[in-house]
Amino acid sequence: MFSKIKEIWNKKRNKRQMEKKGLIGVRKRKTQEDTLGNVAENSKMLFTTILIALWIICIVAISFAPKNEKIAKQLSVEGNRSPLTVTAEHKFTVDDFDAQERLLNDKLHLVPIHYSISKSLNKDIIDSAMVVFDIYDNSISKKDLKELQVFNREKVDSEKKELSSTAKVLETSSKTISPTAKKVFETTLRENQFKNKNKNKFLNPAKLTTEQILFLKKIDQKFPIKENYLKVLEEELENGVISRREKSSYSAGQKVRIIDTHKRLRKVVDVGLLLDNVTLADKIADKIAVKYEGFQAIELKIIVKKITDYVMSNHNNSNLVINDKINAKEKEIVLKDIKKVEKTYFRGDVIVKQNQLLTANLIKVLHEYDKVVAKNQVANHFKVLVDNTKIALITLFLILVTGLYLWHIHPEIVKSNQKLCLCSSVILVSIIVNYLAMYVFYTLYEQFNIAPFLINQLILIALPAVLLSVLIGLRVAFYVGLFCSIIASMMLDNSYSVLLEGLMITAIAGFAVRYANNYRTYFIRCILAVTFSLLLLNHSFLLSQFDSPQMLLWSFSLSLANGFITATLALVLIFTLELIFGVSSDMGMLTLCDYNHPLLQRLQIEAPGTFHHSLMVATLAEQAAIAIGASSIKVRVGALFHDIGKLHKPEYFTENNSEHNKHSELRPRMSSLIIINHIKDGVDLAIKYKMRKFIIDTIEQHHGNDLVMYFYNRAKEENSNLSVDKNDYRYPGPLPQSKEIVIIMLADACEAASRSLQKPTHAKIESLVWEIFRRRLRDGQLNDAPITFSELSKIRDSFVLTLTTMLHSRIAYPKDEEIENEDDLFVEQRKISSSE
Repeated sequence: MFSKIKEIWNKKRNKRQMEKKGLIGVRKRKTQEDTLGNVAENSKMLFTTILIALWIICIVAISFAPKNEKIAKQLSVEGNRSPLTVTAEHKFTVDDFDAQERLLNDKLHLVPIHYSISKSLNKDIIDSAMVVFDIYDNSISKKDLKELQVFNREKVDSEKKELSSTAKVLETSSKTISPTAKKVFETTLRENQFKNKNKNKFLNPAKLTTEQILFLKKIDQKFPIKENYLKVLEEELENGVISRREKSSYSAGQKVRIIDTHKRLRKVVDVGLLLDNVTLADKIADKIAVKYEGFQAIELKIIVKKITDYVMSNHNNSNLVINDKINAKEKEIVLKDIKKVEKTYFRGDVIVKQNQLLTANLIKVLHEYDKVVAKNQVANHFKVLVDNTKIALITLFLILVTGLYLWHIHPEIVKSNQKLCLCSSVILVSIIVNYLAMYVFYTLYEQFNIAPFLINQLILIALPAVLLSVLIGLRVAFYVGLFCSIIASMMLDNSYSVLLEGLMITAIAGFAVRYANNYRTYFIRCILAVTFSLLLLNHSFLLSQFDSPQMLLWSFSLSLANGFITATLALVLIFTLELIFGVSSDMGMLTLCDYNHPLLQRLQIEAPGTFHHSLMVATLAEQAAIAIGASSIKVRVGALFHDIGKLHKPEYFTENNSEHNKHSELRPRMSSLIIINHIKDGVDLAIKYKMRKFIIDTIEQHHGNDLVMYFYNRAKEENSNLSVDKNDYRYPGPLPQSKEIVIIMLADACEAASRSLQKPTHAKIESLVWEIFRRRLRDGQLNDAPITFSELSKIRDSFVLTLTTMLHSRIAYPKDEEIENEDDLFVEQRKISSSE
């Protein structure tokens, strides 16, 4: 299959090449009227279609732009701060969770909390008290007390005890350890020996001093402290004891109700009236010390408090357990009595403010709002229709305003379907690129922890400006860039910052690349202008939001990426747009200045006089273009190719054949046809080689409808009795339509006429240039060109200066009679060579 296709392709290619060489068939001459572009240029239907298509594309782009749906996920994380302000777009009613919670708390505050006295905890507390007293009631000798005192004094920190607990370690390490560590080992050894000797007698649970232990033993001999303490403790535990920490956690006025060990409900009391571990120790100490007076009563209270604190601390300082079952029933009763509290949000009400802390209740409201929005999007088709109608009207208004502005500053753009389609294509590309940038950002920003508002720095706002600035002009680029910025801001939910940044970056970037004369300069200027504009503008507008170095790094990275992508896309698109629409930028035209172009190479070989004439015209016209601020590159390229039609019959043009005048054998009418036809031949060659539209226009217009004066006068002389029609001796036109072509026309005439001057001087050249300019003006050749008399004056002065320097005379070198004739030298050399 592929071999067959290749065979057919080769046959067609060979046939085409043979047709070009004239070996088979006759190729029909191409003209601009035959091209599809010319047909499209004059089609009013295409004009309407372009505008309607642009309108529909803008509506679709705004309506279906990617949305930042992941922000809703951020609003579902409790404890985060909202990155944006959420405003209600629909009226909806939800449960006021905050109000319900406040009402519930108020009701529950009045409901008592039920506590049950734990029998098991009571028993454990009493058992612990008995153990403490048993330890202190054991017989303790004076010797034991002294050893205990020594032990208390030499007790070291727990971290030091971990060094060793055996004498073996001390013995094996005595040679290497420090004196301090050795002392620690010795103390630890004595402690272990004391424990083994006295077993339980060494325990001191309540941390009593030796004097307090002796005092307790002494008092206990007169009055049984243990029995009295256990009795009082048991009585107080029946009233219920709560820990001080738990007690302080309740608000003032909180009611509680105790369920005793016999399952009886006691009266509701304030939580502040319950005994805690501190008040319990004080109360027991007071009851026990009531039978003592003076120093004994004070000392006994201190001892009893220490014992009580120790006993209660081993059991979380409480013997009360919350009765969840009863409390749950009470809460259910309260909840049944509480009516729902609802809150209505009207359209425009703020649900969440930016940087507001997200609570659980607020997240519930947002979820309810999401349901309402989803329901309205499905059910409220009328609102969707209204929104789309609003978008359609706004975009239509923007297109009309842009069209009126372009009609005012560049009417040729609105009149030309080609340029209108070019602007529309740039807008379309900008919309597509911005859509993709938004989609990529919303897909990846959460994974890389990028701030949502940094999407402004990824939108390629400057792309339309940097394209149209070099393809059409700065003012068109500025206004089309503003149009694209408005569309981008509407795609981003009417983002004001995108609109303002687009306005500034469009102007900066468009101006930066306007005068770039090669692709390298264009690329570098584009990157620098876009990157630094984005950085400066975003840091100015959003400086308060750049909280971290990471955010600053992302800002710089995205700005640099924006500049690089914009510059790269612009380079690719400039090539594409120039080929599709036939427009010419200075950078594209500069590549045609290479003398290796096939047509220029043919001129050098087949028509060297015409080639030299073209070079002189290019030099002359380029200086004049610089003088009036026209495009010097376009002028140079147009001048180089303006006479390529002379390749068809180069010998009939004087500059290529100075020895024999072939027109002497022809009638004036035929000679004029040959001269005039170099315009059609040039257009044919330009179309064949797919030259730019400006070059084709230059070839067509550089003579306007000027008269071939020499052959017209000759015809009048030969046919003195007959009238000669001037129109038969005029170029077909049209007249020059731009400043650049006017310059080429005048430069062509001035350069050709200057060759006829004998001994050219400044005065002669100035008079010649003046005469050519006056004749072109009188003949109406400049009527269609947007050029002023001031600019013509500058062009004239430039021509005079350039021609004067080009045609300057040289000093005549005198002949030296004494020097032998050079021809004789060559003759003599030939004689020597032949003799050898």
